[in-house]
Amino acid sequence: MGHADFYVRQFLKVRCWSQIHKTKTGFNQKLIALRDAKFAMLDDLQVSAAELKDIQAKLPKTDRVKLPVVPRRHPEEEPHKYERLLSTTLQQQAWWLCS
Repeated sequence: MGHADFYVRQFLKVRCWSQIHKTKTGFNQKLIALRDAKFAMLDDLQVSAAELKDIQAKLPKTDRVKLPVVPRRHPEEEPHKYERLLSTTLQQQAWWLCS
């Protein structure tokens, strides 16, 4: 096995890893777009639920129906906010480590 074979194998590895990275990036972009669409729908549902609540407040009690529960966002769906919160909390609570 010569140097040429080694470089061909290295080239193929880099090409393979590049393709894997491209696929993962595309998947992540689609996943984030779906998450954002879900959040937009949840926001719309919250607005609609508030409107329904206002309408029901104007109705006689006998005509009112139970409002559906609107799903909420889960913290694990927004890890960037959790990381920011954790970082801020750690900075605020770690003052005693430095003194």
